[in-house]
Amino acid sequence: MFSFLSIHNYAEILALLTGIVCWRWIKSTLFKWLLLFLLFIVAVELTGKYYGVVLAKPNAWLYNFSVPAEYLFFTWLLSRHYRSKWFKQTARWFLAGFAIFALLQLFVWGELLKFNSIFLKLGSFAMIVFSCFYFIDFMREEVPLNPVKEPVFWIASGLFLFNTGEFLYVSLSDLLFSNWQTWKPVIRQINNNLIVLLYITIAIGIITMARKQWVQK
Repeated sequence: MFSFLSIHNYAEILALLTGIVCWRWIKSTLFKWLLLFLLFIVAVELTGKYYGVVLAKPNAWLYNFSVPAEYLFFTWLLSRHYRSKWFKQTARWFLAGFAIFALLQLFVWGELLKFNSIFLKLGSFAMIVFSCFYFIDFMREEVPLNPVKEPVFWIASGLFLFNTGEFLYVSLSDLLFSNWQTWKPVIRQINNNLIVLLYITIAIGIITMARKQWVQK
């Protein structure tokens, strides 16, 4: 029935199901919004696959909305856990600027039905920076924390690894590989594996948050 799905789609669904199972423990935390976000992502991915693979119709317009939304959401989530005021302010400026830029790019400057790779270039670079902001704040903690027990550390790690690969894949491919078409399938497979890694770390982050809330109660 779902033969048109890729392995990373199943990882996204797994993360969503993890959030549903853990809902009773995360509903009082910011991770409740993560569950709604995962529901949105799975809906977009399933719709996009159905349009593109089953119906053989253009589906780029879906990702022109979901990709910017993904960067905005994770920037917001990470910023809510920053301690540095400068980090928080930088994230706020990015949220406002990137949202305005995305709307202008879609409805004024660009083509709505054609996927705009500028979102990937800017967004993935921003995610690398904002993940590093979290790591810097984490290392500045007066009382050392165990990263394995910190839910957001898992998510920030997944975001950093995935977006580093995404940025290299999208932005630097022509510079890194002179014969890009030969390497493209390999790099795309690596990128897909990094998507799986991202959603596994999200699922682990949800479980870690649920356990944290359960222990506190």
